[in-house]
Amino acid sequence: MKYQEPVTGVKLEFKLIPMDKLRYAPFQREVSRTLVKSLSKSLVRGFTGILTVVKSDEEEVYNVLDGQHRLESLKTLLDGSKEIPCIITPKQYNFQPLIFNVEKGDNTKDLCMKIFKEYEWFATNKPEEKEGDVFNVVTLGRPYLLSLAYSYGLCNLKSPSLVESVVKKLDSFLNENILDGRETRIDRGQLLADVETKVLGICSEYNVRDFNLRKAVVSRTSMKLWGRKHSIEESFEDGISMLMEALDEGDFGWLART
Repeated sequence: MKYQEPVTGVKLEFKLIPMDKLRYAPFQREVSRTLVKSLSKSLVRGFTGILTVVKSDEEEVYNVLDGQHRLESLKTLLDGSKEIPCIITPKQYNFQPLIFNVEKGDNTKDLCMKIFKEYEWFATNKPEEKEGDVFNVVTLGRPYLLSLAYSYGLCNLKSPSLVESVVKKLDSFLNENILDGRETRIDRGQLLADVETKVLGICSEYNVRDFNLRKAVVSRTSMKLWGRKHSIEESFEDGISMLMEALDEGDFGWLART
């Protein structure tokens, strides 16, 4: 059954698709086994719901844009020949998977991993595309997520939210193509990983393990440098250099009193 989406007017199709013809979209977050287990228990008392998919380049195979955990749960309950209710979207939505999950509140790590995978795909397959044209929608207008994504996905940043308050002041979309932008994102990602290492070192001196206190080290240092400004004039690289210097020279004796 084909129909027109009421808000955007996009033409969609409802179809029952065999489970063994469904694949995970390349830009999804990692599957949570805990969530799969909970969903499996829930599905036997309720119903499956509708998956959002897009036609892949492989014959009669569809990428799941929304519903990968439901699909993984169904695999524990059904054989692959069972048909699953799906909404088939136009192919361009294969590159905008995050828009289907906005209301679900993915944490920062989930967002970073999705964006990292997508940026890597474009760098290989469509390197000439402009960064802002591709990722403005995917990041919901938050370019700093791109640097966080590379820091988390490639540069060993453990906690993206630790440095999020600072990077959002400094970052913007790059006026260059994806392939060139990738190098900049890697460089920025490494700088953010260096900030995390510095903060962890400071907290280690005071035997601080609480994550909120670690974030406070970053936020208090940032406040001393730039106050409550949402954006600053310094370049990304200069801003991080200023932050690192301030961390080196800061007095964090207050950590010992917490």
